[in-house]
Amino acid sequence: NTRESTGVVLNRSAPEIVSCARRRLEGALTTLREANSELREAQADLRAYPVPEYLAPAQEQGAIMIGVTGYPGVGKSSWVNAVRRVSSP
Repeated sequence: NTRESTGVVLNRSAPEIVSCARRRLEGALTTLREANSELREAQADLRAYPVPEYLAPAQEQGAIMIGVTGYPGVGKSSWVNAVRRVSSP
């Protein structure tokens, strides 16, 4: 038996441990690349659509309230989800 730095007892050989660690690292790197991509997109949005001066104090607090009105079934929720970058189920 060997122990990882987490203290978990492993009943695997060294190559299996390395292979598992490599897969976990590759997954973490993929997640990091995706997060960096989202961050770059958000920064581009901020440059393309700067916050108006009258909303700056609310943005600093992290809360901007927006009202959306319209007839039923015209896509209000879809629009809000697109703005919030939420995918539909």
